[in-house]
Amino acid sequence: MKLACSFLREGGHFVTKVFRSTDFQSLLWVFKKFFERVEVTKPKASRFASAEIFVVCAGYLAPSFIDEKLFDAKFIFQDTEADHFREQLAGDITSIDKIVEDRRKRGGYEDNAPMHLYKEISLTNLI
Repeated sequence: MKLACSFLREGGHFVTKVFRSTDFQSLLWVFKKFFERVEVTKPKASRFASAEIFVVCAGYLAPSFIDEKLFDAKFIFQDTEADHFREQLAGDITSIDKIVEDRRKRGGYEDNAPMHLYKEISLTNLI
């Protein structure tokens, strides 16, 4: 994002791939500070179980002043994952196994997914 803000002209577009997590909404908040329109999309080519998603930002606002804190991950994400675990620990959780068990399941590749996610066919079959 910092690189995009360094090179984009006013009205420019920016596309990036991100992985959805508890930090996702904070990231969108930052994008919306710099662009007129921010849209999220998941292409059909992306596996449904994958946490990857693309953010398309259009209409760079080119602000005259940019607060560097907007590029600082510790500042942007300070109230997300850590707060989630603090809330869990404040309850009656007594073991790390319980925390891991209760943790939100994030989409991604299945544990038994093959190393190569493609199918080889001959050129004549393709045509």
